[in-house]
Amino acid sequence: MKWYDGVFLTAALIVARNRTWFAREFDNYVLHPSVRRLLIDDHRPRDWQQLLLEWPHVAQTDALRLAYTRDERAGEANRQLMTSVGKYLTRHFDLPDHVIRDAVALYTGGTDTYKIINTTQDMVHAVNNGPHSCMCWTARDFVRCSDGERRHPYAAYDPQYGWHMAIRIAPNGDIVGRALLNTHENQPYWVRSFGKQEGSAYSYTDERLEAWLKEQGYVRRGYWHDGAQLAYIPTRDEFLAPYLDGDTMRATLNHKQELYIDDDGEYELRNTDGTPDPQGRFTCPDCGERCHEDDMRSVGYHGDHTVCENCVDHDYTYVTGRRGEDYYVPNDDAVEVDGDWYDSNYLGDNDIVELANGDYAHTNNAVRCDDDNEWYHIDDSDIIHCDYDDKYHHINNCVETVDEGWVHCDDAWQCYASDNYYSDNTDYVLVDGEKYHPDHTPAQDELFNTEE
Repeated sequence: MKWYDGVFLTAALIVARNRTWFAREFDNYVLHPSVRRLLIDDHRPRDWQQLLLEWPHVAQTDALRLAYTRDERAGEANRQLMTSVGKYLTRHFDLPDHVIRDAVALYTGGTDTYKIINTTQDMVHAVNNGPHSCMCWTARDFVRCSDGERRHPYAAYDPQYGWHMAIRIAPNGDIVGRALLNTHENQPYWVRSFGKQEGSAYSYTDERLEAWLKEQGYVRRGYWHDGAQLAYIPTRDEFLAPYLDGDTMRATLNHKQELYIDDDGEYELRNTDGTPDPQGRFTCPDCGERCHEDDMRSVGYHGDHTVCENCVDHDYTYVTGRRGEDYYVPNDDAVEVDGDWYDSNYLGDNDIVELANGDYAHTNNAVRCDDDNEWYHIDDSDIIHCDYDDKYHHINNCVETVDEGWVHCDDAWQCYASDNYYSDNTDYVLVDGEKYHPDHTPAQDELFNTEE
């Protein structure tokens, strides 16, 4: 599968850009399902480049045969050869007979039946019971309309406006393929087909059904034509809207309450819940509410996250942050400093520090305490500046000295006689293990008392 999706299809795109005739084949026809199945299963052809240039596909005039472009000259002349599927596979692949036989049988079983259905009820049944898609709903998921009825979005494809459907039915009665149909300027067409794939939960293009449709005169287009009308079925909020396949996904509702596909329409029909979107409406990724693009706001430093205005008003704060720029951040990432708000992730860019008590302050209003290396507000009475060492300390760790003012306890001593504190710049006398200022030694005290 990786080789097929990577090397093979990449090479096909390159060739299409360089060969006009190959681009024509590549754009108009999908690779024959039997060939694609072998390639996906990693069966390598003898010459994969040659097979690619031949671009084998379902023959338009015989859905059970294969058509391919023989060479450059045939491609430029728009001539294709037809052959049986088995013969073509045998020419390109060295595989056991049973593998070739199974690949052929997978496509040319010939036991499926094809049917055109023309009622809303039958189409909804085919969608819900056929190949999987986003429109496969259970009855409890149907949308409640203004008249009280619950409807599937496919009810908008009203047969009175030309909508019908082709289905492919397996021998056991299972619906294994479907394609919605319409007609424009007398040309019936389809935009996309869905087919069940053996062993896969996903739906793929149904080549068998598309080959049958071509035999019936249908053609494939890339979008539904402008003016294709849909049934207008009011709901509580807007109207019932299917998911539009193809390149045109908009519709217009005119003053007559007529709903029709319009590439420049005011509504986008790309939701899978049966609701339309007025053009320019988005889903807020934070709250999930739908809102107009004019009500969306960019948040974050890069502005790459867009939310609705209601979320901005309640869940975001306008801050100064990275490199001093202003933008919105979630409330939890915003801190207030002196009445202004800042991004907590870029405080350093704005000279803001977190204080020891959990508050914040500008660095010119904060000091770092040398005792614990924490920041404190400059007006904090518990912190004091000591001229002695030109540092800030906790006041409880300091004493007021006679000679140097406030000094850290580790840099001061107390006179045993006077109880006065002195800095280490003042010498003391040690008597009987106690510190004395030279003016208050025991001998001098005794002399002083004798004179009295």
